[in-house]
Amino acid sequence: MKHGKPVKHESMPSICHINLARNPKLRGGERQTEILIQTLAEQGVLKQYIVILRKGPLARRFKECHNLKVFKVRNRLSALFVCLALNNKTLLHAHETHAAQVAYVASLCRKTYIVTRRVINPIKPKAFTCAMYRNAHTVVALTRAVENSIRSRLPDISIVRIPSAWNPGSPDMKAVKKIRDQFKGEFLIGYAGAMDGPEKGHLILLESARIIQPAFPKIKFVLLGSGLLEEEFRRQSKDLSNVYFAGWVSNPITWIAAFDIFAFPSLREGLGSVLLDVLRVGCPIVASHVGGVPEVITKDCGILVPPKDAKALTEQLVHLYQTSSLRTQLKTAGIARSFHFSPELMAQRYMEVYMSIFKSLA
Repeated sequence: MKHGKPVKHESMPSICHINLARNPKLRGGERQTEILIQTLAEQGVLKQYIVILRKGPLARRFKECHNLKVFKVRNRLSALFVCLALNNKTLLHAHETHAAQVAYVASLCRKTYIVTRRVINPIKPKAFTCAMYRNAHTVVALTRAVENSIRSRLPDISIVRIPSAWNPGSPDMKAVKKIRDQFKGEFLIGYAGAMDGPEKGHLILLESARIIQPAFPKIKFVLLGSGLLEEEFRRQSKDLSNVYFAGWVSNPITWIAAFDIFAFPSLREGLGSVLLDVLRVGCPIVASHVGGVPEVITKDCGILVPPKDAKALTEQLVHLYQTSSLRTQLKTAGIARSFHFSPELMAQRYMEVYMSIFKSLA
């Protein structure tokens, strides 16, 4: 991402982002942290810090961000020391659970913090966990579904909703052509997601591929991603000639631009940030009606099906395959819908939260 020269000023308000994710690969939450920081850096109205793990997925990012200081730490205790050393008027922004734990402990020493919660899982009833959210100045929920999940445990805390943003990177069109040439003559149904558990619905997608294979030999399922269950998914699909595992890729937006349809069979989802990239490139979507997905994918820009229902998923994938006019309609509506999830709009919403807090700290 290119950055203009921001105006430097000693009196800039400052914010310290904390993301202590340990995933070996960059995932949705880490991408969103990076997108927010980079977009805020372009605006040049904040002095920013970021606390990350030395061996975490963000360790090699942020090389060209203005007004940003990067702290690479060994663990949560080291992260806490960094936060405590900052001016008390520096707002802490925790982007995941370990970061929220650090921010909460720092707040016992008069630090102010907010937490972004991305998942729909119920908050655990442990006293420390509840206090971690209750003592935040504000909790940011990606969707109404995430907010409802939080309020089921903590009904009276301050919550604002700010959805994620699409990745500002653009598809490499030469690489898109190479992918299309690799699967010449085939209709590509794509998917992207970590393979660490069953919640992303990989088994539902493989079941759909099994149903489709004998009747529609030109359809190919392309799965992006890696994880603990990748070998198991490969084993369960070894008899399927219409499934291709691409593994983890550094340029998912390019692959998505090469797909004819994007399938999203998740069983549980706070928002599904990859869907925003899919909308942006105009790839038609068939997704599970779960969590915050219906708040992103409306009936005008995609097709929703019941979760855990391979038959329903298959029927809609085949319907789209056979109806080019519907694919065109969803493509146009999807691109229009994506304007609601731009990085600039996300950054603007966070700035409104930050500035209201800075006024109270002045």
